[in-house]
Amino acid sequence: MTSSNNLADVWDQVVSDVKAEATTSQFEALIKPIRPLSLEGQKVHLAVPSGFIKENLERTLKAMLLRHLERVLKTTIELFIQVEPQAQGRSVESSTEPAEAPDALMTRANLNPKYHMEYYVVGANNKFAHAAALAVVKSPGEVYNPLFLWGAVGVGKTHLMQAIGHRILQAQPRKKIMYVTAETFTSEWIDALREASTKEFQRKYRTPDLLLIDDVQFFELKEQTQEAFFHTFNELYQKRKQIVLTSDRPPKALNRLQDRLVNRFESGLTADIKAPDLETREAILRELADRHGITIEAAPTSYLARQFTSNIRELEGSFNRVAAYASVHKTSITIPLVEAVLEDIKRQDKKKTPSAETITQSVAEYFQLKKEDLLAKRQDRKVVVPRQIAMYLIYEMAGLTLKQIGSFFGKKDHSTVIHACDKIKRELEEGGSIAETVKFLKLKFKEMGE
Repeated sequence: MTSSNNLADVWDQVVSDVKAEATTSQFEALIKPIRPLSLEGQKVHLAVPSGFIKENLERTLKAMLLRHLERVLKTTIELFIQVEPQAQGRSVESSTEPAEAPDALMTRANLNPKYHMEYYVVGANNKFAHAAALAVVKSPGEVYNPLFLWGAVGVGKTHLMQAIGHRILQAQPRKKIMYVTAETFTSEWIDALREASTKEFQRKYRTPDLLLIDDVQFFELKEQTQEAFFHTFNELYQKRKQIVLTSDRPPKALNRLQDRLVNRFESGLTADIKAPDLETREAILRELADRHGITIEAAPTSYLARQFTSNIRELEGSFNRVAAYASVHKTSITIPLVEAVLEDIKRQDKKKTPSAETITQSVAEYFQLKKEDLLAKRQDRKVVVPRQIAMYLIYEMAGLTLKQIGSFFGKKDHSTVIHACDKIKRELEEGGSIAETVKFLKLKFKEMGE
């Protein structure tokens, strides 16, 4: 067996070489956490702190590590990577108390392993929000509390929010971190009221050191939930615990939230995340390719980036489809290949998304009416409720704007559509026959698209 000092020297040289070849995000996320264990004959054993790092190393950088190890050692070797929860680079000393595995910490915090800061591509669209996030990581609870991130669907709010959680968890593993959507918070509060377990609910949500709440616009019109969150917010804030929130709108545009909640949201720092420009979208694709060890030339990268102007989630999903297709067919990624895959995605999406006409026809049939009844100006209850259900389902499932829905229903003002959607949302919260009808119809449309 090689002495630990000799192995350390070998590893220092390998790390130096790999750093020059790997991307910054790969090096920070995958190479830095490695701890060299032993060199026995021609077998090198390395330890990493989580299964997530092991899986990504073996998929993307193991061949590179093996090549540099063999060059430094001047012999062929076998490379073994194992998970040891306490492994975290060479600087970690043994602890008298066993540390919780990073995977377990992420699971407990409800964090997605994909949403690390190293994978977050910074551009003009999100530079300010990213800087604010790093400031929160450096001094949680001290600056920018709460941090309120807002922007359209798919621009990276959830990624940046969870990246804050990951960074704080890496630096301070004993911190209690919790990520949850506003919808889950609402659902758990309703359950707590029903089961007379509000104390447990309060204990869960008023004790984290960092609370991450996604999509707080969901709290609109939910008075009891707003009350519960107001007191949760106050208690955490008084204890100087960090709160990070996301929404599709800035606080002042959340018109159906209590003023006191809006004031709390505005008391910290509000940062918007805009749609990424072309340069940033191309950088996102390059980062994805580097992370997964995929080769893609500039031309297909630029072509793919130009097809998605606002939604990063859709851009990443399409890249994954393109990469998978190229891998299965053992071919390089070209513009014609990207075109073919995107055309297939469009066909599938068109099949899955019900049109306004289909939804209206199905709702009318369910209530034993004619589609024309729902599109006419009749105001009797026999027609009004089905029309409201149709408006809600079109808004939720067909992707039309409020104005487009109003036009579809005979140039009705968009406030009529808002009223209809709000009414059906309240019915869904309260349960009952209308809620059951909406759930049934949603399921029907989902099955139609499969």
